[in-house]
Amino acid sequence: MIETDPTPPQRPSTVVWGSLEKSRFLKLPKTFAFLGRYEARAGNEIQPRHLVLIIALACRKFGDQPIQAYWQDIATGLGVRTDTVRRWAYELRDLGLLEITPRSSSKGRNGPNEFDIAPFVALLEDADRMWQQQQAQRRTVESTT
Repeated sequence: MIETDPTPPQRPSTVVWGSLEKSRFLKLPKTFAFLGRYEARAGNEIQPRHLVLIIALACRKFGDQPIQAYWQDIATGLGVRTDTVRRWAYELRDLGLLEITPRSSSKGRNGPNEFDIAPFVALLEDADRMWQQQQAQRRTVESTT
């Protein structure tokens, strides 16, 4: 009797960033890179600087805890001035794509800000739904021709 392995063969995984993918890695949806196709504000109101800031904030996410960071820490990580990163964040806030909650420490000093990127994630989810619809329409057209 010949036994066969019931598990299907695994497709090789795509490795983009080499050994960096083993740990401390942030997954980025492909829709993020194609946002201009699905969101009219991309390239006009939503600029590349905003996308870089969203990535920098997303990298600070841990579990279900809120994203917390000082302006200076974000700026240093991105290699820009504190005023620059603060301006970018408030631009995103004004576009309705980022929520910023100032915090104070137990000693009454300024604490890290709390950032919520959920509005931007919702925008990406909408863009992804549009992408999926376009793909389904394309498959329908290709199957009828």
